[in-house]
Amino acid sequence: ATVAGAAREVTEETGLSPTALTVHPWPLTSTDAIHREADGRVAFHYTIAQVFAWVIEPEAERICAGDDAMAARWFSLAEVVGLRPDEVAGDLAHVIELSRRMQAAGMLPPIPEGN
Repeated sequence: ATVAGAAREVTEETGLSPTALTVHPWPLTSTDAIHREADGRVAFHYTIAQVFAWVIEPEAERICAGDDAMAARWFSLAEVVGLRPDEVAGDLAHVIELSRRMQAAGMLPPIPEGN
């Protein structure tokens, strides 16, 4: 259910076809995103199940923002690392590094060439 939800969310947020996405069968880790009011009170708190996935290369160019997103685009790792905490949720740079280490250890499949 978690992985199916992640695939659905990607489709909703990016306009990519579900067939363009390959998702690893279980989440890698979970993180959270806590958004606060100006006075410091918690406005809302998300728990995020982080999954490993990739997009078939020709489809990647078709990314577009869903109706609940202002914009959608791909980021390089350097760009992700440079984002402020209020610009990205769920410690994304750490999750990317975790997935790279897991791939190197053979715990995740390699991403096919060209993707």
